[in-house]
Amino acid sequence: MQVPVYYGMSDIDSAADELKNHGLLVVETTRTHAKQLYKDLCTRLDIDLGNEGSPSIIHASISVDDGGWTDFYVYWPTIEYRIGAIENVVRSAVRQAIAAGNPAKIMATVHYDFLPTEDE
Repeated sequence: MQVPVYYGMSDIDSAADELKNHGLLVVETTRTHAKQLYKDLCTRLDIDLGNEGSPSIIHASISVDDGGWTDFYVYWPTIEYRIGAIENVVRSAVRQAIAAGNPAKIMATVHYDFLPTEDE
């Protein structure tokens, strides 16, 4: 699975497209910006927060190797959100970004067992 990892984020259209296509978006940013990014992504992807049957975005933060908090966004139905598994994917993606010297953007390659099948 390809996971886009950003250090900062200013292009909401690109972020929304990547979230929809990959199902997971990782952004190193401030808490305030992360909350605004969530709102912007919901607007851009026409998320109906009141409809449980419609697509949704989950925003969460995790600590990665004592390097501070990392924000990530999961888009369902592109991928299934499994807390422990997705957190491992995010940590792996962030470690790849760190190993690459923290570029503005990197596409990390990680393994995730809970991708939906075409029949779902």
